Order: sequence, then C-alpha cells, then structure tokens
Amino acid sequence: MLPITTTDLVIWLHVIAACVWIGGQIVIAVVIPLLRRVDGLTVAAGRRYQAVAWPAFGVLIATGIANIHILGISWSALITSAFGRTLIIKLGFVLLSGGAAGVHALIQAPRIRSASVAHPVTSALLGGISLLAAVAAALFEVVIARSRLRVVHVDELIPGHGGVHHAQALEPEIQARIKEQVSELIADGLSRMGTWGARVRAL
Repeated sequence: MLPITTTDLVIWLHVIAACVWIGGQIVIAVVIPLLRRVDGLTVAAGRRYQAVAWPAFGVLIATGIANIHILGISWSALITSAFGRTLIIKLGFVLLSGGAAGVHALIQAPRIRSASVAHPVTSALLGGISLLAAVAAALFEVVIARSRLRVVHVDELIPGHGGVHHAQALEPEIQARIKEQVSELIADGLSRMGTWGARVRAL
C-alpha cells in the first residue's frame, strides 16, 4: 500500500471542497425553481446551503494556498512561467465565483426577501456567474494537474537539488538516479533469492 502523505490529505480536502462548492450550486440551481412553490422554503434551503458552501470555499482557498507552498512555487514564478500564469487564471475564476456568490448572499438575497420578488433575474445571473466561474476554475485545475505529471520534486530523486523542476530539464541526472535505484533493487532481490535458495536446500 502506498503511504498517505500530508500532500495527499491537502489535495483530498481541496477536491472535496471543490465538489461541495460546485456540486452544491448545481443542485441549488436545479431545485430552487421547485422550492419557490412553497413559501419560505427557498430561503431555508439557501441558508442551509450557505452553511455548508462557505466553509467549503474557505477550505478551497486554504488548501489552494497550501498546494502552492507544497509545490514550492515562488510569487515571481506566477508571472514568469506558463504554469504560474495558468494558476493565476484559475485563481481569478475562483475569486470571481466566490465574489458573485458573496454579492448574492449578502446583498441580493436580502433585497429579494424584503421585496418578495418571485423570479429575481439578478439573483439568477449572479448564481450563473458563480457556477460557471467555478466550473472554469475546475477546468484549469485539470490542466494544472496534468502539468504536474511532468513535474517532479527533485529532492526525491537527486538529494541536494531542492525545489520543483520539470523532469526534462534534469533528465540525464534523473535517469541516472533511477537506473541506480533499479540496480540496487535488482541486487537486493537477487541477494534475497540466494538466501531463500540456501534455506530451501538446507531443508
């Protein structure tokens, strides 16, 4: 079994929080038109959703910052590298999603309740912006995750080469280190086989 690391837990929490934030908005968007048929039910459902959604959004932001720290990305790399610029776009969509949802929850929703508006266009627009921005952020997260497959923590392969680098840039050293580790594993395996063979012959 592979070990569960702190990095794994951070990414897991990030994914769970994103599921709650995006999935909850989709469910609300589908269910709200039906809930309007019963007085007060829309407000109750919205408040219950916000009680779960906003903590999830907080976890999303916190784990996102933690992921940046884990990858060892500097602030300057956010501008100078393609990886960083993609991350900035994703963060922009996350902030847009949270901002639109915040305007709806703190400003638009109270006005709707006081005016008793049955079908608030502005509310639907803000909800749509928040959901679409969240989905776009998820798409860019997939792009970032795909790029991580080509990125390695070099210290895990070559001690002394701290930081995060693209594998291609250090390919000769990495390949040499991998070959060394494979050779050690083969030698250890042959040694164990010889020991087991000796024990079998002794029986």
